Amino acid sequence: MKNTHIYAAISMVALVAIFYTVARSSQTGAVPGATAAPGDAYGSQACGYPGCHSVTPITNSTELAISLIDPATGNAVTSYQAGVKYTVRVELTDSKMKVAGFESTVENPSHVHVGTLATKTKCQFSDFGHTYLTHTYPPSLTSTGYSKWEYYWTTPAGASQPSVTIYAAGNAGTGQDISTLDRIYTTNKTFTFNSSAGIDGHILSDKGMQVFPNPAVDRVLVSYSLVAEAQVSIDLYDLSGKLVRELQNERKPSGETTVSADISDLKKGIYLLKITAGGETSVQKVLVAR
Repeated sequence: MKNTHIYAAISMVALVAIFYTVARSSQTGAVPGATAAPGDAYGSQACGYPGCHSVTPITNSTELAISLIDPATGNAVTSYQAGVKYTVRVELTDSKMKVAGFESTVENPSHVHVGTLATKTKCQFSDFGHTYLTHTYPPSLTSTGYSKWEYYWTTPAGASQPSVTIYAAGNAGTGQDISTLDRIYTTNKTFTFNSSAGIDGHILSDKGMQVFPNPAVDRVLVSYSLVAEAQVSIDLYDLSGKLVRELQNERKPSGETTVSADISDLKKGIYLLKITAGGETSVQKVLVAR
C-alpha cells in the first residue's frame, strides 16, 4: 500500500510537470508549423488544433492583417525586389482580447520557405531552421484591443523570382488560461516579384512625381515617369488619411505620363497625393486654395 501511494505521488508530479511544460510552451510561443500554410504540421487548424487551443480558426479575417514594408519609404508595398530587407508587419485587432500571440512564415508557390527571416519587434524564432517567427513572452498587447509584431524578411537574390505568400495566425486570448475561449485567426497575402526595376532598383524615375500648379484652385496636373511598364495608382487623401479621390488605377507603359484632375469641389486646405507604381510609393502635399 505504501508503494502504491509513492507511485501515485510520482505520477501526479509527472503530470503536473507535463502540464506546466505545455502551458509554458503555449505562452512563450507557438510551435513550428501553426500558420495554416499548406504543408504546415498542423494544417488549416493552425494553433487551433486539438490539444492546443482546440478551436476552429476564423479564416481570412479582417481582424488579422499582413503588410510588407519598403525600407526606403516606410510604406506598404504589393510587390518585392530581389536582395532587399523588408519588414513584415502582422497586426491583430480584437476588442475582447487581453493577451495576443502570433506565428508567421513566407513561402513560394511550391510551399518552400524562401528568403531569410530575422527577429525585430515582439517576435522570436519558433524553430531551429529559422523559418517561423512567433511572439515573445509575455504575449502582451501593443495597446487596448490591438497587437503588432514585426520581423525582417530578406528576399532571395536573382533576376527572376516567383510570387511569395506570407502566412500568419493570430491568437486573441482572453487571459483566463482557458485556451478554448481564445479566438484563433488566420490569413495570408501574396506579393508578386517586381522584375521591372531600373538599374538603381526603382520603377519611378529620379523625377518622381511632380504636381502643378501647387497651390491649385480648380484643377491639378500630376506628372510622373516610369523606368518600365507598371501598375500605377494615384490617390488623393485628406490629412486624416481619408481617401478623397482616385485619380488613376491602371497599367501604364514606360515613359512620362500626365494626369489632370478636377478639384473644384474640394474644400480649401492641405491634401496628400500618393502615387504607387510597381510597389514603390511617393507622396506629396497639395495645397488647395480658394
